[in-house]
Amino acid sequence: MKSLSHGRRKFTVFCVIALIALALCFTPLLSQNGQTQARADAESQAFAPPKEEQTKTVYHLFDDPVALGADGDFLYVLDGTEIKRFSLLSFAVSDYPLFSGAQIQVAPSYFSVRGETAVTVENGEVYLYNNDGRTPIADFGNDCRGVFVDETHIYAQISETEIVRYSRTETDVKTFTSPYAIKTFAVLNGTVYVSHKRGSARRDDISYFTAQNETETAVENLSEIIAMQASENYLAVLNNKGISLYERGIDELIVGANVQTETDALAMTASGGNIFVLDANKAVTRYGKSLSETTCVLASASDELGFFSSPSDVITRKNRTYIADRNNDRIVIHDGEKYSALSDNLFRPIAVASDHTGNIYAAYSENRIAVFDASFERLTSPENEKISVKNANGETYTEKVAVADIKCDLKGTLYLLSKSGAIFTKPAGENDFAPLEGAAENVSLLDVSPNSAYVYITVDGADGKKTVKRINGTQAENTGISLPSVKDIAVDADNSVYVLQVGDRISRYNRVENLTYELGEQHVITNCLTLSGITVSNVSNAALGYRDIIVTESVGHRIRTVPCSDFGVDIGDVTTPPAVDANPIPVNLSAPLIRTVINPAGAEVYAQSSEVTLLRTLPYGYKVIVPEYNSDGAFSLVFADNVILGSSNYDKDPIITGYVHNEFLSDPLPYTDEHETECSAWISSVPVYKYPSRQAPKIDESADKGTSFKILDFVYEQTPGGIIYGYTDNFPDSETLLNNHRWYRVLLKKDNVEYEGFVVASTVSVLAGNPDMSVRPQVNAEIIAKDKNVPTAGAIVYKKNENGEIVADNRFEPLSVGTKVEVIGAFDSSEPFTQIAFYTPNGTVTAFVETANIKYQGVNIVKIVAVVLIIITVALIIFLCARAYVIKRNKINKVDENKFDKDSEF
Repeated sequence: MKSLSHGRRKFTVFCVIALIALALCFTPLLSQNGQTQARADAESQAFAPPKEEQTKTVYHLFDDPVALGADGDFLYVLDGTEIKRFSLLSFAVSDYPLFSGAQIQVAPSYFSVRGETAVTVENGEVYLYNNDGRTPIADFGNDCRGVFVDETHIYAQISETEIVRYSRTETDVKTFTSPYAIKTFAVLNGTVYVSHKRGSARRDDISYFTAQNETETAVENLSEIIAMQASENYLAVLNNKGISLYERGIDELIVGANVQTETDALAMTASGGNIFVLDANKAVTRYGKSLSETTCVLASASDELGFFSSPSDVITRKNRTYIADRNNDRIVIHDGEKYSALSDNLFRPIAVASDHTGNIYAAYSENRIAVFDASFERLTSPENEKISVKNANGETYTEKVAVADIKCDLKGTLYLLSKSGAIFTKPAGENDFAPLEGAAENVSLLDVSPNSAYVYITVDGADGKKTVKRINGTQAENTGISLPSVKDIAVDADNSVYVLQVGDRISRYNRVENLTYELGEQHVITNCLTLSGITVSNVSNAALGYRDIIVTESVGHRIRTVPCSDFGVDIGDVTTPPAVDANPIPVNLSAPLIRTVINPAGAEVYAQSSEVTLLRTLPYGYKVIVPEYNSDGAFSLVFADNVILGSSNYDKDPIITGYVHNEFLSDPLPYTDEHETECSAWISSVPVYKYPSRQAPKIDESADKGTSFKILDFVYEQTPGGIIYGYTDNFPDSETLLNNHRWYRVLLKKDNVEYEGFVVASTVSVLAGNPDMSVRPQVNAEIIAKDKNVPTAGAIVYKKNENGEIVADNRFEPLSVGTKVEVIGAFDSSEPFTQIAFYTPNGTVTAFVETANIKYQGVNIVKIVAVVLIIITVALIIFLCARAYVIKRNKINKVDENKFDKDSEF
């Protein structure tokens, strides 16, 4: 029983240990699964830009629709000075003109259409439009209050109580007189119906005229009537309650159906058994004769993405166009192909700006600025978006600063123009604006040039002219441009100034000297509805050309462009990156030139020092060579290894060349002089590069084997094994690229001229001996990770210096885990370092690695000694035990003999 209990305890202990082991084995898998799920959740919550609404409704650009008309085939909308015709089948604008040779001069107050004939009331005068042109009918002044035309007659309300009927073919005139003031009228099969008010109540009646020209009441005591229309055999009445349909009885109108309208109705017409209502949203809704079917057939295009209710500001940056669509309460973004919008809690945005990181600044509600990142995520909260200003005493206040405009320069500084004519600035990273003291007063317009980031303003003078000035520090320098009737200004990359004047004329003023301008090309924008603003395109995509002029039509609800060539602008080639100087002339590369990308979203490389042609985006942490760092500007020239696309032709692809914004780059990696003084080529044909990249130009195509180089100050880098001299490029660690990653900066002499350049570390040696090309290592060991928690660390390669000390060998990258090597001599795991031989494409190298990085396949001396010691120890123990046994046995035998002798005496 006791042994059974003991066995159960052993089994229980075994099961517990097994479960713990299984748990430990599966823990990494569970952890990995949890991380995967977290990433999936993060991706599922990524922002998706709003998509264009998918609908069968026809969107059209309405300006100010006020009235409707219809006949058997078409719907007509009176929109400003235009009568627009839409097919009743597709509701697309008809493809032929309504009137031949006729043009409406003044926006009509009333109109009516029948086929190819229209009648309008313009400033109280009635006109007939048809194929004969424009014919005046009568002038009633302000007393004319409505018109109607059918196949035979024209009807006009000429006073509060009178309606006159004119024959379209004869001079017959008939007058209908009502005893009450007429609000509106309609004609049904020759019968004139009028709505009027009797008494002081807000109720109306409908009456009709009899053959004896007397009025008879058909419907009494209706809610206030807005409009009436007749079609077929019914009368449609629109009032503040909705729509009612009346069928004609013997002596009266009988209600057939009624429905409530969804929005405030402005006008109505009827045709073909359908009722069409124009509402306050500039949309036209169709109601069937039963009023049970309701369809929005026309909607204002100014509400749809791609159209604008009131575009108050337009800017371009980082291949995007941003439009402040004021009356639609949104910022619209166009990327050259599609639209998206920011519309969350943005009341009446007046201006928009963007910085080099892609952040969007939207000025709204007069004194608030919302900030969004490049993914359209709001970075500020509405309750904290009121503009904060810090005065000269350092006091901060949030008094109301009404925004007229905001701009952003290349370094991220925001410029705010207030409606009072003051300018405030806020550098990147600051929270508060500060007044720009002494620059100017009475400022009305503002722009920032895209390249030099000069600030241009207009100052209102007493003579009514606007003078264009350029801000230099806190001084406003005069450019000599002073014009009347200026509506807006814009500045291009050459600091040429474009001026928009009343009459839709844009003039370009070319910069001759620093602050001297002369009038260049002029252009009058035609076929537009009042321009309100201009800007110069700083992007180039499918929708815009670089330096094209963008104009906003605040009344026309659209954005238009004018090619820069119309102003004599030759932009040249803005798509080709700068060429790398390949001449092997002496250069001084002593200034640190290696930097890394520190912007989390990466760094965009542009073909010129602006944000025009995007060549490539370098990822976070990418190393770049910066031979020309412009500390005073926003961009610097950089070179980068061309491995983003994963090409295997690394020595044939051109190096990435272009300009990167300075704020995306780290400080330069520091140089140090703690290195060997000389090295020599240990292979034939060692190339010497002008920059530390295999795609850079070569100073020397093939330095001979044994060529001596002086090692110059250069970068030290942190590796898993410690700090090592040299620069590691961006190429991957693979056999295809021969593991050649580390670079030395060297000095060589060629034709009695000294050159500074760069060599791949694996092609040179700082040792006395060179790799042996004739011997291959006899593999008997493998590199393993010394630290099991860092399995990819590999093994640092060491050498012995002249003092016999073991130090790191900077020629080699750490030997990766799994590298096959030969242990030289006997392997002793108790030693800190072990001498090995390993193969490189240049031959077999003998070096040292830490013994902890070696997995030896042969016999370990320590193990042999341990086994021998164990055998000796066991043998000694056996011998001692045997000896003790013999001694003990002998004693027992002696005692037994003595006992036997005593017993024998008896």
